[in-house]
Amino acid sequence: MEASVINAAHENKRKELYRRKKNIRLGIVSANNRVFFVYNELLQMRQVCLVLDMSAAMNDRDLQPTRLLCTLKVANFNPSRIASIHLSNFVDDFFDQNPISQVCLLGVKDKTVKKLTEFAGKVFWNTFHILLSNPRKQKEALKDHLYGEGSGEFSLQNSLEMTISLLKDTPSHCIREVLVVVGSLGSCDPGDITTTIDSLVENRIICNLVVLSAEVFVYKKVAEETGGAIFWQLNDNNHSMPDNPDANLTRQGYYCPQCKSKYCSLPTECRVCGLILISAQHLARSHQHLFPVGTFAEVDIPKEKESDILCYGCFLPISVRAYTCTMCKNKFCIDCNLFIHETLHVCPGC
Repeated sequence: MEASVINAAHENKRKELYRRKKNIRLGIVSANNRVFFVYNELLQMRQVCLVLDMSAAMNDRDLQPTRLLCTLKVANFNPSRIASIHLSNFVDDFFDQNPISQVCLLGVKDKTVKKLTEFAGKVFWNTFHILLSNPRKQKEALKDHLYGEGSGEFSLQNSLEMTISLLKDTPSHCIREVLVVVGSLGSCDPGDITTTIDSLVENRIICNLVVLSAEVFVYKKVAEETGGAIFWQLNDNNHSMPDNPDANLTRQGYYCPQCKSKYCSLPTECRVCGLILISAQHLARSHQHLFPVGTFAEVDIPKEKESDILCYGCFLPISVRAYTCTMCKNKFCIDCNLFIHETLHVCPGC
């Protein structure tokens, strides 16, 4: 029996080992001082073109300080150091999650497209030799092109045509993606953009857009036709990653005394029976409002008894007039009467 259990456990471990080998996306083999990559059917590298709108529309100040600098802040490219807190480091995060992928940065201004950086690493597919991506060089190269303000008009068609020419010759096992960050409400194109969309679909290029202004039909159409996604930015923190939320699970709670429904916190109103649910501390805090101290009755003190009657609160002789609690019949001076009704909210004698 023991041998059967050991064999069964061994077979389960072998299956897990083979399952992991099957899901391996990339293997690195070193032979004869050469490093090359061995691919299987699941390997998918990402070739991404990041297109930045640098037109005059990016000078608007609805996103502080401007749309362009806010975009650079998100990407952690802020040459003027205006923002001290960066929302995210896009390039570092991208290469951290996709270490063998490639990124090319394009800028669009004055209806023309300028290649800001080449793909981060050159790949020689015939010789199986690769130079790994370097995000630091990407950011250093980008800084040289991002001083100044945006100018001219944005052209979506020209930028997409440039990305097609860059991505169409990439190997078939790569994912071809375009990420466009645009703030313009229009696109000044030289031709019919539907032909460009058809070319994107034909070359299996996925186009995603982040729009810093209102919804534009052509932007939405490009994303839908190519299988991408489109997002609209409401403010500079709209698409930032939220902080890790605290766990909502608690080991204690409260029962409604009337219908036995469960609740995590008090005070609240029972959703089943409508009963107001509060705890003892809430009741104690609100006791002075629910059951206020009654008005004390005024009693005149005869002159011959002024030194004989003492205040129940301060134990000093009461002169002229005393105030008697209607419940406990104890007498208080005027000062203690004010202190009880304005501050203490409870009769010491009761």
